[in-house]
Amino acid sequence: SNFLSGVGGANTPLFRAGPQNSSKQQIANTTYTKVAFSDEVYDPSGVYDATTNYRFTPATAGYYFLTAMVMYEDTRSQTQSYVDIYKNGSSIASFRGNHTDNDAVGPISVIDLADDNDYYEVYVRQNSGHQINLTDGEQRMYFMGFKIIT
Repeated sequence: SNFLSGVGGANTPLFRAGPQNSSKQQIANTTYTKVAFSDEVYDPSGVYDATTNYRFTPATAGYYFLTAMVMYEDTRSQTQSYVDIYKNGSSIASFRGNHTDNDAVGPISVIDLADDNDYYEVYVRQNSGHQINLTDGEQRMYFMGFKIIT
């Protein structure tokens, strides 16, 4: 027979978070700022904190795929923008680019080995010479991840 057992599994925990559509986060010039992804699109295991720390804490050790993208409103020509994924307070992946009007920064992705109590956050930085707002809408801004089946 062609029956195969013991294959598959669940890519959990998993989550997807986006910005609140009612408010746009302000990002100061030349300052790394944590992005407040405060709208949980899905989080069936309750591993993403969308109210206080805006971070993902896996609660299960393993390899995780994480990805993020942000978008600024009305960036000036050749604004240098960064988006970083942080683990336990330090950058583990960084994307940098020169952007203009309403450009996306990223997406950035990383695969990382996590303990159950590690945590991940997204930080941004821009050098437009003034404060810029992040845009809204989960199609343009997101932070998400899932455990890789190993």
